[in-house]
Amino acid sequence: CWADVYNYQPIGGVGGVLQIQQPINGQIISGVIPIIGTAQFDGSQADIYHLFIRGGQFADFTPLGQPHNSPVVNGQLEELHADALQSGSYTLRLALVRGSDMVQATDINFSVP
Repeated sequence: CWADVYNYQPIGGVGGVLQIQQPINGQIISGVIPIIGTAQFDGSQADIYHLFIRGGQFADFTPLGQPHNSPVVNGQLEELHADALQSGSYTLRLALVRGSDMVQATDINFSVP
């Protein structure tokens, strides 16, 4: 299905490495979930990485947690408190940001029962 292909396509690109390993695309989650993955970049590519969420009570992409200025490789990027979310489908976006511009991003989808 083309929708599934889109979910794995990067958005933009400045040469950083972005990957969300957990939750996995299509996963049904509950409780407090560590968001595991990679946000690898240097100062010439981006200032920070930040996670965003859309779905349920969030009509548009909304920041999740705090911006982070240090790269992470195969580690915890943030925490997701799924119990605080309404039931439904969500998109989680991991993005590199330079100034006020999102310069590279990747998305996964998940559901809350």
